Amino acid sequence: MTCVQSRFSNLDTIIAEVHPLLEAWSHDAALPLATEDIRLHRMKLVIHEWIANLVQHADFENRTPLIDLTLALDEQDVHCIIEDNSNGFDFGQQLTTQRAKLADEMMAERGRGLLIMLNGTDNLRYFPLPAAASEPRQRLEFWISATPTPCLDTPS
Repeated sequence: MTCVQSRFSNLDTIIAEVHPLLEAWSHDAALPLATEDIRLHRMKLVIHEWIANLVQHADFENRTPLIDLTLALDEQDVHCIIEDNSNGFDFGQQLTTQRAKLADEMMAERGRGLLIMLNGTDNLRYFPLPAAASEPRQRLEFWISATPTPCLDTPS
């Protein structure tokens, strides 16, 4: 298994930093992931969506944002962990809200990112980590299997 990690602390530049990093990973011969691999595209989509949500919605109060991205790969699975020191949010409530929007005939352009993430992964979890210091830690964790599954075909 191959594992790579990166830390980010500037919300103004994080997306500009993450995209080249993901591209570099996709061309890294040491990683068992071909550039045409659907897992790579799904991984990029989910990471981008989560990071964009952190930039737009996360409450870091007066703390410097600390966002840690860990990617573990083997021939069978992509396992990604994104941890941050935001105050977090009610994941279940937000999913309920997004699912309710699916029934709306006048669907808005935005507001379904978590549903996209759920459908682009084989397993996705979000939860607060036990408080180890004076600041909170949240974790998003997802897996994408090498076994082909329909991607983004039906809403959850």
